Amino acid sequence: MKTFKIAFLALGLISTAVFAGGSKAPGSGSFKNLSNVRADGSTQLKVDGKDEYANLGNPVRAAFTKKDGNSFLLIRNSDSKNFRFDLPNNIYIGNIKQPRGGDLENEGDTLVVRSGATGQNMTLRVHVKDRYYNRSSYDTTESCTITRTREVRRTRCWRDDEGRRQCKTYWETETYYIPGERDVTRVSISQSDSYEIRLLSASGGVKMDADLNYSDSSSYTTNTGRCYAY
Repeated sequence: MKTFKIAFLALGLISTAVFAGGSKAPGSGSFKNLSNVRADGSTQLKVDGKDEYANLGNPVRAAFTKKDGNSFLLIRNSDSKNFRFDLPNNIYIGNIKQPRGGDLENEGDTLVVRSGATGQNMTLRVHVKDRYYNRSSYDTTESCTITRTREVRRTRCWRDDEGRRQCKTYWETETYYIPGERDVTRVSISQSDSYEIRLLSASGGVKMDADLNYSDSSSYTTNTGRCYAY
């Protein structure tokens, strides 16, 4: 993995301790906290959805997302202003909302979107730092319920208009349940992805550098046997 030394002109490190509210991004993605952020807060960027520019300020969150068929990156600052960076059409948003495809398919890949193509006056550089995926399975048992029906003889009695006792016997279908268990296969999946996001001016100066991390885990059961009574 390459190590990049970044010089910031008259800049200090900007803390990400301030939390910008709202986790849902426009489109299909969700905002995640940025880490290891270095930024020139005075950098001017176009505000998403508005015909105005604002300072980059303190970038605290980011989201890869997709809307109206277009994939893009949103960077949100501590003033809750969003700055949009368009991505190529061959980049899609994966199952945990991270970018996939094109130049971002494997660990070590780097995507560079030049100034203008991003929709901003900045070049966007996205580098896949780490990518981890693990799938495991094991056999076990789980509880289940067996449904049965039976015919039950019942008698209903009543008094007629003259006070005489009348009774009627009939058969009724009754449903009952038996506890049981079945053999199953349990599948667990864990996944994590780490990206370095960098903004560069037309002259190549670094205006922002930050890490964005994703993680997700899930599990499901595959039924491999029928339910049987204890």
